[in-house]
Amino acid sequence: MRETYPRVVGLLKREFEEKKVTKYAFCKKTGINPTSVDRYLCGISEPTYASLQKLSEYFKVSIPWLRGEDGSDEAKKEFDDGSYRAAIQWIVYNKDELIMRGPCALVAYLFDRPNEEVLADLRRAVRHKAAKNDKEPRKEL
Repeated sequence: MRETYPRVVGLLKREFEEKKVTKYAFCKKTGINPTSVDRYLCGISEPTYASLQKLSEYFKVSIPWLRGEDGSDEAKKEFDDGSYRAAIQWIVYNKDELIMRGPCALVAYLFDRPNEEVLADLRRAVRHKAAKNDKEPRKEL
């Protein structure tokens, strides 16, 4: 028997631990057997193709990505929290609220963070910039 793909384990753990989704709700929504989910979480069972399809649909990712066949983890290793903060600042100073979601999705993917967290950080940074600008005297042209 083969081990579970690390990305599957990571997504499931994040879903249950961080997002507080119950295993019952997850299994009901995906149609995956709870025993199979337990085995995936323990890393002792490889999901069937049918389960990979269900996981792919639920998490809105591709099956090759779940299997780790796209090579994106290597690119992501180059980034750290300083790069994350720099990316947030770049979005703040270069984009407005109307187009924030596209760059947020990219940053969320690159730094493996929930989209909602990145969007909240970005909005805080925009408010901070606005507050800072209000305190600075306006320059006359």
